[in-house]
Amino acid sequence: MLKTYINHVKYVLNMDWDLLGLIIGSKIRFEILSLLKEGIMTPTQISKKTKRHISSISRALKELKEYDLVILLNNKRSRNSFYSITEKGKFLLRQIEEKISFIK
Repeated sequence: MLKTYINHVKYVLNMDWDLLGLIIGSKIRFEILSLLKEGIMTPTQISKKTKRHISSISRALKELKEYDLVILLNNKRSRNSFYSITEKGKFLLRQIEEKISFIK
């Protein structure tokens, strides 16, 4: 138990708090990362799965891309944009999910 607590404290001290705030501060960004963890998707597909307006999805994807949490896989001029989660995004999402389950 003590070892788990010590590891938790070490993690908290090394956490990138800006990125953590970016993700947990917005349900939509968390949902997008969770969906992209399952595979490559277009903004339209994400919009349909989350039942959110496409403009909200596009704005959130832009923010996630700025922090290198997602990557645009094809040319922006293409009719369909394909997004994938980056390794950095997967790592951060996994850390958040672990901390959520630790709290429960």
